[in-house]
Amino acid sequence: MSMHTSHETTQRHAWVVRLGGLAGLFIIGLILVVNFVLIPQGPAGDAGPEEIAAFFSDQAASMAFANGLRNLALFLLPLWAVGLYSLVARTADAAAKAWAAMGVVAFAAVMALGMVNNFIQTAAFAELYVFAEHPELRRLLWSLSGVGFGGASRLVWAAIIASFSVAGWQSGAFPRWLCIVGLLSAVSSLITAVAIAELWAGGWPVYVDLAVFIPTILIFQVGVCVQMLRRAAG
Repeated sequence: MSMHTSHETTQRHAWVVRLGGLAGLFIIGLILVVNFVLIPQGPAGDAGPEEIAAFFSDQAASMAFANGLRNLALFLLPLWAVGLYSLVARTADAAAKAWAAMGVVAFAAVMALGMVNNFIQTAAFAELYVFAEHPELRRLLWSLSGVGFGGASRLVWAAIIASFSVAGWQSGAFPRWLCIVGLLSAVSSLITAVAIAELWAGGWPVYVDLAVFIPTILIFQVGVCVQMLRRAAG
């Protein structure tokens, strides 16, 4: 391979990693807006048919916008996944590459879950004849979306974070403190997945989500994106 070709390959690799890091930061921003600004609390458990119908009517426009932003985030996920894999695989051994490949597969699972979740939520807010007679079906779809996607996505994100934490540790792509934060986030993600299921069954909420999972996943995700941009800059 000539030096010119090698330089082109290096530049192409840097752009893939840089684009992945920028996409990751943009995705994080989108998800924060969707989850903490746009998505409302569902109707109260003792809400009557009229209250349920009013909730879904009032929030239809906001949820349509939220689902649009979430679709954009899902569309950008492959850029983030490929950028992460490229960064790790550039200097990693076979074991680290295998861990990174597992993370990419888990990214694909998040995309699939996200599309299913958006479909369910879109159906819940659609003006369908059956909802006029049975508005409680809307709340059932809403709850199914929250519990099904919430629990399953926590499991898959645990796989993503754990895979890239181990791959980043083995390859030296990420500082070890960031990998430790990632592993802690993965464990807390598994705990919150179980907590969501228990809450659905009538149990008490577990506050690991707010106390550990959300802070650690944000630190890990933002930290990974910053490392991607730093490595791409050389």
